[in-house]
Amino acid sequence: VLFMGVGFNFLLSIVLITIALNRGLEVPQSNVVDGTIGSVVPASPAEKAGLLPGDTILEMNNHKIETWKDVNYAVLLNPGEVVKVRFKRGSEILEKNVQLEKDPQRSLGKMGITPSVDVLVSEVSPDMPAAKAGLKKGDVIKSIDGLLMRGTEAVPMAIQRSQGKPIKIVVDRNEGGRNVAKELTVTPTKRENRWLIGFAPIDRTVMIKMPLSAAIKESFSKCKEHIEMT
Repeated sequence: VLFMGVGFNFLLSIVLITIALNRGLEVPQSNVVDGTIGSVVPASPAEKAGLLPGDTILEMNNHKIETWKDVNYAVLLNPGEVVKVRFKRGSEILEKNVQLEKDPQRSLGKMGITPSVDVLVSEVSPDMPAAKAGLKKGDVIKSIDGLLMRGTEAVPMAIQRSQGKPIKIVVDRNEGGRNVAKELTVTPTKRENRWLIGFAPIDRTVMIKMPLSAAIKESFSKCKEHIEMT
């Protein structure tokens, strides 16, 4: 009875994930990028420890970081703990001890960092400053007022820093099959004590497709990760 209930659920997961990876699976870009930090949340454990955007995390608690997924697991599974972070800044290799916070609702760890990924415009609100300035769905936000945007968390922080002053947004736009850089000037509007320009940023997705043998191996690895998270 135990095998039929639990065992077959496990086997079904392996089979379905293997099929998906073999045929092609669209995943967030953050699943496959390295440990480079895109943004640091103000007053977060990461900022207090001295981590900066652009730092590349190499190890956490002596475990090698290959993709941002490894960073997520190291943070989420150590709520309230001190985590030793080894990272690269320019040509230097540095180490910091980071005291993680504990999410009171989910009891998971919080560090206050986001991965360095492309920021894609998923929706633009009509009659809002972004739409009036010419921002379009599918644009990739490259910078705001000269600051590189390497993660969705960085966008609202950059807009709030403007305090309502006009901001310059540089985007990559696909026109006729080629990428074209565009510079837009947007003046934020204030609603409910927040500066807004009226668009929704999301992480770009990438397609993963693996040969059958690699898909089977990755499927076992993913099931193991989900069991550990549970």
